[in-house]
Amino acid sequence: MKQMVNTTSEDNKQKFREQLNIDPLRINNYSPKEVINQIDSNKSAMGGFTLLELIEKGIEIHPDGKDMSLHNRFAGVFEILDLVGFWKDRYSEKSNYARLWDSSHAYFSTFCDYFISDDRRTRNKAKVVFELYNVETKVISSKGEE
Repeated sequence: MKQMVNTTSEDNKQKFREQLNIDPLRINNYSPKEVINQIDSNKSAMGGFTLLELIEKGIEIHPDGKDMSLHNRFAGVFEILDLVGFWKDRYSEKSNYARLWDSSHAYFSTFCDYFISDDRRTRNKAKVVFELYNVETKVISSKGEE
């Protein structure tokens, strides 16, 4: 997923979002479950796959797929969420790399009771990934905001 996203221009990403008919301002107000349902309802634009199926297919066809863990799955979901415009990161030369670290932090928090981040975009993406993989870690800011 990371390689695909890194080689896709911002213009093409915008066209993809338009094809999915996803309004980032609306989807940013959905619950994690609603975000997953919104993406899954557009599975024809996602190659016929739901969000979870797309991640699993990507891992299946990757040469090192058999060695990939939940950590890799988190990174893939973070990429797709950003691609569809859900709490999209502001584009910079470092944003794709930073998102990889954000997904890594979210993954490692699955061994904890709380995922604490003051990055609202990361918190919201983590909530969707946690919903998708039934992770019970609570997501909050350092001020206790959800």
